[in-house]
Amino acid sequence: MAGMVRSILLLVFSPHCYDEYFIHFNFFDVPCLKATISKCLGLGIIAGSVM
Repeated sequence: MAGMVRSILLLVFSPHCYDEYFIHFNFFDVPCLKATISKCLGLGIIAGSVM
């Protein structure tokens, strides 16, 4: 079950950022925060254009 959740979360987070957020609980890592926001915005744009 944990492996499936990790696989789904890796669609949004890079492996490094996944470790920073969920292993080290470092939610203020600026490069990971920027990458995560960028990826979420990109996925939102794609989802919006499909609708």
